[in-house]
Amino acid sequence: MALALLEIQPELKKLPRKLRSFCLAHDISSQSRIISVKKSATLCSVPPWALGVGAESTSFEYVLRTVRATSKHGKRAWFDYVRLLGVEGVTEVSWYAELRLLFVLGGVDCAFVRWLEVCVPPQDDVLSVYGCTYLKDVDDGADDKGYDVVKLDSIKACEYVVQDFKRAGFYHVSAFKRDRATVGFVDNPVDEHGSPL
Repeated sequence: MALALLEIQPELKKLPRKLRSFCLAHDISSQSRIISVKKSATLCSVPPWALGVGAESTSFEYVLRTVRATSKHGKRAWFDYVRLLGVEGVTEVSWYAELRLLFVLGGVDCAFVRWLEVCVPPQDDVLSVYGCTYLKDVDDGADDKGYDVVKLDSIKACEYVVQDFKRAGFYHVSAFKRDRATVGFVDNPVDEHGSPL
C-alpha cells in the first residue's frame, strides 16, 4: 500500500526529512515516530457572522468544516487548500498551503503541506481586480522548502483556491466564497446547547 501511495503522491518521499525537523522542533521523541494516516480532519471555528450581537455578547456558534487530504475519495484525489497565520517580524501574515497528508504523530495531529506563495498578479489578471489573492507554487529547490509538516491546529481556515488557467503553477484564492471565514481549530467545542461535541 505504501508503494502505491508513493506512486500517486511522489512528494511523500520528502516526508521523512520534514518529519525529523518537525520532531526536533516540537520535542517529539523518537519512540513515537509511528504515524496514523487520516483522510480528513475537522476545522471547528467561530466565523464572524456567528458571533453574538453587541459588544458585551459572549454568545457565539461553532461551525464545523471538514478538510480532506486523500488520493482516493471516491474515484478522485481530494486535497483541500488552507490558510495559516504566521508572523514575519512584528506583522501577522497569511500563508497558504495545499494539504497533502493528514496524520497523527505521537498524539499530535499534523499535516504535510505544499506551500503556495502570495505574489503580484499580472496586469491582465481580472480576478485580482475583484479582490482575489494571487498565489504561485513555491520553488522546491534542493532543501525541499516547498513542503513542510505543520501542526493541524495552526490551520486557520479552509480556502477556496482555483488554478489560473492562463498560467501553469499560479492560483487564485476566491474572494467570493464566504464559507471560508473559519478561524481555526477550537479545543473542547460545544453545540448550541452547551453540550460537548
